[in-house]
Amino acid sequence: MPRYCPGGFHPVHLGDVLNDRYHVFRKLGSGSQSTVWLARNGRHFVSQNFSNFSDEYILHCYPFSSKQERLYVAIKVFEADTSSHQERIDQYLLRDQTPHSGADLIESLSLGSFTVTGPNGSHYCKVLEPLGGSLSTILDEAYDLRGSLNQGKPAQWKAQQGDDWQTAPAKRFCWQVPSGLSFLHSKKLAHRDTRPTNVFPVLQYDLNSMHENEIQKSVWPTDDKQDEDDDGESGDEEDEEDDEGEDGDDDEDDEDEDEEEDEDENESDEMEKHRQAFLETEAIINARWQSFDQGDRLATPHSEEWTKANLIGTRADIELLVRKDDKDFGPRDLQYTVQMTPVPGGLDLNKPYRVILGDLGFAFPFSECEENPIATEHVYRPPEDLLGLKTTYKADIFSAGLFCLKIVMLDELIQMLNGGGPGYTQSRQIYDLVKRLGPIPQELRARWKQTDEYIDADGNPLDLAEAERAIYGTPFSGVIFGTVQRFRSRLTCRKVR
Repeated sequence: MPRYCPGGFHPVHLGDVLNDRYHVFRKLGSGSQSTVWLARNGRHFVSQNFSNFSDEYILHCYPFSSKQERLYVAIKVFEADTSSHQERIDQYLLRDQTPHSGADLIESLSLGSFTVTGPNGSHYCKVLEPLGGSLSTILDEAYDLRGSLNQGKPAQWKAQQGDDWQTAPAKRFCWQVPSGLSFLHSKKLAHRDTRPTNVFPVLQYDLNSMHENEIQKSVWPTDDKQDEDDDGESGDEEDEEDDEGEDGDDDEDDEDEDEEEDEDENESDEMEKHRQAFLETEAIINARWQSFDQGDRLATPHSEEWTKANLIGTRADIELLVRKDDKDFGPRDLQYTVQMTPVPGGLDLNKPYRVILGDLGFAFPFSECEENPIATEHVYRPPEDLLGLKTTYKADIFSAGLFCLKIVMLDELIQMLNGGGPGYTQSRQIYDLVKRLGPIPQELRARWKQTDEYIDADGNPLDLAEAERAIYGTPFSGVIFGTVQRFRSRLTCRKVR
């Protein structure tokens, strides 16, 4: 696995106990720098014997403190190479405890941290409140709903009856996320990756009141579903055998072949080798699954029997690994990967809600921003970054503005469609920003090599209808321009809590 290597991710498995305390039973998420796991807080166990826990990992615990102990927590395990940076950023957040309205709207260290050392290095781990799936997913669902209510007509793209994404919730998001960003800036820290993918809603129900089996219900298949899956696998194997027989009959019927057909046959033979290798690997994996103890879902959660049942129940989200050298896995090796599955629950806009700006892996102190690149998506980057210039913490403000427009309009200001190479695409993006937001500053204009191709002497965008049609398929700038004007008129400085 490319990320599970020295300096990369720590191998975490379902049933692992981190810091001699946190019992992992579900994968919540993963990113470029970390994996996130749902765990039971071991301090709430009072009668079980945990003397047989693995001591394969060297654990160093930082002081744990919280106003309220949680039954379930999210453990974010950082890759070894970026752990020291993330720990340094968190220390910035702890330096000054001056009250701030955005303090509870940012990923924090309120539940503690620790370090785990494994085969790939030393990994910084944060103990966090479990959150829902990213705001990006919620926005996509709202976008699809609005599209269906408008019958797919962009010119009439407005809220209809049955569309809960109205002005009030949009304003609330447009206050909460910038407030969290403001808290970071009060610590002289820049986020540098502000986008919907890194915003997460706080759960609107009490996860601590739920039993593990109830939480895992969204992952575990029902008994009937499990039987169907098992039957389906057998049927697939039979179909594959029948297909092989048909291929053999076709080969016998082919008598006269020219050179072109010989090449095709060689390619077919190569594909068949890959197919056979795949089937052999699948057979090994299926045999391993068959060898696993089924466990007991009704056993005490996190006991040996329950952990076995949880592994089997999560089978659909697990990819078992196979060693090429046919050797057995060692106790510190990664034996399988798990697909991330956020805890159940969407976002009910009719109930009180709060969102958290998370993923501080690319955050930097103000003084270091110019020496480190922005990590966010291109559609949220400022013109100076697109021109290859150094950026300051103010890039966060530009990204937050585009984020707010996404919240209000359920669509990005810029449509990132590639064409003509990276240089052309970046110039096209700057041109679109000029067309939507107005002329860029003179000092930036002087650094834009292709200026004359896109704007006039006054900084106004040229008429590129044909080029726009080539990039976007149709020149729809008038529609976008109108939505931007409406967006500007809707935003106010009033705080909506």
